[in-house]
Amino acid sequence: MTAPHGGTFELPGLREPAEIVVDRWGVPHIYARNTYDAFRAQGFNAARDRLFQIDLWHRRGLGQLAEVFGPTYVEQDRATRLFLYRGDMHRHTDVSQDFKYDGSLLEGYRYGIDAASFDYISLTDHQTGYDQEFTWWENQQLVDLFQVPGFFTPLFGSERSLRFPNGHRNTIFAHRGVRPLPIPPDEASAKVGAAKLYQYLKKNNGISMPHSSATDQGTDWRDNDPEVEPIVEIYQGYRNSYEYEGAPKAASALNPHAQKSGWQPQGFWWNALAKGYKLGVQASSDHWSTHISYACLLTDNFTKKHEHEGRDNA
Repeated sequence: MTAPHGGTFELPGLREPAEIVVDRWGVPHIYARNTYDAFRAQGFNAARDRLFQIDLWHRRGLGQLAEVFGPTYVEQDRATRLFLYRGDMHRHTDVSQDFKYDGSLLEGYRYGIDAASFDYISLTDHQTGYDQEFTWWENQQLVDLFQVPGFFTPLFGSERSLRFPNGHRNTIFAHRGVRPLPIPPDEASAKVGAAKLYQYLKKNNGISMPHSSATDQGTDWRDNDPEVEPIVEIYQGYRNSYEYEGAPKAASALNPHAQKSGWQPQGFWWNALAKGYKLGVQASSDHWSTHISYACLLTDNFTKKHEHEGRDNA
């Protein structure tokens, strides 16, 4: 191929000779005997003028800038390599017995994989069946049964249900074998807080998410451990928003009855922020809400472990 300034190059892939002529204004003109060769010569010309830019864009897209520009680009590279996954980390089944339209465990997983086309789901029944060993074992088995590598990743979950001010929390694990933590009388009556729960989560590599926070099932944010409680469920399709008083789909002092399950304004998320807590947010269905509330995770791999770790990017 004859290139600008009289040079001649061997360009692999050309079917016939082609020529690039640059006029006095620096505009290249490409001559070829077929369309294929014309486009191949055009690519050669673009690389000749903009090879650094093409390489930069390539590295930026793959998250490889730190290889050439140093450690200051590591965080940017990490963010580039994350993928977005959609799912629900709080959905009940008939195991919970406090609602009559949620469906069975099998139907819960089929809803996630077939009807909602989620990437992940966690079925979080109350104490995984009120501390019954069989329902806990059954759900452990089904999480593994419905695992479809690269397509659908269920997580091991349970709801720990205490009334205000300790509140309801969902606990999530990436590995099987962790029984729900029993609720002692002192914690149920709010004489003690969540310290034992946080110890349990750290021991078993789990996380906790408060939910329904501005209701009688919520919390006044007396407790938080960012290591194991980095996120709050801010909205449920079945219930309300708990962002701040009077927020869209949230109740206020003027219409507290617009909120299901009671009115405890100390539990709004903004009050947690005012205390200096750094809590990410997610949405869920809770009960039989369908398709209108879910969460998204950013993670670099589609496995239980990586989705569990990706909760910081929800």
